[in-house]
Amino acid sequence: MAYTYENLAAGAEALRQAAIKTACEQAAIPPRQEDQSGQQKLDVSAIEAAFAGVPAMFYPFLDMPRPDNFDSIFLDLRASATILMTTQNLPQPDLELTAPNNNKFSGVTTVGDNLASWSGAAAREFKSQYLDKLPAQQASQFNAVVTCMKLIQQEKAIWTEARKNVAEIVNQAIDVLENMPRRCSKDNWTVAFTVVAAVAGIAAVPLGVATAGTGVLVGLAVVDKVAGGASLFMEDDPPENRRFAASTADGVIREVDRGLKELIARIVEQEGKIATVFSGANSVVRDERQSFVPKQPLLAKATPENITEQDFLGFSS
Repeated sequence: MAYTYENLAAGAEALRQAAIKTACEQAAIPPRQEDQSGQQKLDVSAIEAAFAGVPAMFYPFLDMPRPDNFDSIFLDLRASATILMTTQNLPQPDLELTAPNNNKFSGVTTVGDNLASWSGAAAREFKSQYLDKLPAQQASQFNAVVTCMKLIQQEKAIWTEARKNVAEIVNQAIDVLENMPRRCSKDNWTVAFTVVAAVAGIAAVPLGVATAGTGVLVGLAVVDKVAGGASLFMEDDPPENRRFAASTADGVIREVDRGLKELIARIVEQEGKIATVFSGANSVVRDERQSFVPKQPLLAKATPENITEQDFLGFSS
């Protein structure tokens, strides 16, 4: 029987039973109690005690995040990206962001043209410092949301693959134990660790779009303040085949323990990469705020009493 993550606890118990059975066979202990000597019965009790902790080895994996828990976050982000998406944004088919149908922001140009005829300082400032910069800032916001979407995809992938990997560790070990007592015994095996956070491409894409007069192009791959800097994201870690070998039941369980610890270490490492990119993105948005968020225009301070003064709208020619 091949076990999956959904019945991992049963698989861990099956592994314990297989280890006990194989250890008894390797010790030449008869399977039936009535055929065992007094010493052999004591040996069976000692073997059972030795493998009693096998199920507990899998406890850290039983409460891993459910991959589908990330779906609602992804959908919320996609809804935000859809609102922000205009013709200046490239479609993202892998994120189901296709040709934009949002034309509401096209009115920015019309408003800017209408303000050109007003004489007030706030009117001129609103056009040059707010309306003219808004398309680039909106594109930067879109990029930031898309970055979060891609990272959530990678987060979901980590836990999807982690479930497969831990189930494979169980299945391979049981297979080895069941075949070990036979003449053509199998004493080595391979488990593919496919837990990967593919963040290199995400980190290398500019997050902010240059706004008029700033010349800022912010790429996560060149943000020195992120721990590790650009070198951290030169390459993604590929899936890795981990080799295991043992010639006894006890040896197999020790190898399983090693495999589980190595899998945990890989999960932590890949999670760390995602966290670093998230932190880097936050740093970019915070430090280059003008590339993402318009500053408050002078017109926001206008009142019905002073709106026509030269400090605000003035008059239209």
